[in-house]
Amino acid sequence: MTLFASVSHIPKRNIVVFGSGKQVEWHLRLAFLLTDGEIETVTIINRGRKRLDRLEETVISSIRLTQPNVRFQLIAKEHTPNYEELLRETLKHSDVIFCCTPSTAPLFPFSFLQSSPKSRFISLIGSYKPHMKEIDTQTLLSGGGCVYVDTAEGCLEESGELIDAAITRESLTDIGEYLGDKEEGTGRQLEGNIILKCVGMGIMDLVSSRLLLELAQESGLGQQMPGL
Repeated sequence: MTLFASVSHIPKRNIVVFGSGKQVEWHLRLAFLLTDGEIETVTIINRGRKRLDRLEETVISSIRLTQPNVRFQLIAKEHTPNYEELLRETLKHSDVIFCCTPSTAPLFPFSFLQSSPKSRFISLIGSYKPHMKEIDTQTLLSGGGCVYVDTAEGCLEESGELIDAAITRESLTDIGEYLGDKEEGTGRQLEGNIILKCVGMGIMDLVSSRLLLELAQESGLGQQMPGL
């Protein structure tokens, strides 16, 4: 979400999220924290209705209470006869698209974005294996040929979107590199569509494990293992 917070040329009024799991929850919570009242609509799209209903009960209902001026809409692909039409209209007005699914086929065609051409922030964090892909090649390349990534090597090996598009290392910008250059005043200017691809890094697992260990120690939980 660091890159999301750095983007100033793209409004963040209309948010579209694909998925229904924990990644969806925390993308929304962080988006609200980082936008200071700018968000007007949130549309959550998922294949099935059951998981959407559970998300509404466990997460969205509480967020609604803290964001009374935001309009929420939940759309299930199954049992929605006019789904394609509804999806096209929703994406037409979108400013930000968070893709949080392990999909093996693009969630929408590039043409749905072209019905209202404008700059958008599009993040892809759900697919993490070569056979998975959340967007098509046209959408991936709509950022002027530049794709921001959490790890260039990891994405080149594991991202189905990048593999299908035959993306090379030269077209990728590590988020860490971008932020470092930005601090030094040498970073590239963010413009046009911003495409962010994340497949996850081992260091994230290590940091999370360390934090969990510290929390357990502070709370007196767990069991000490001699010799470890």
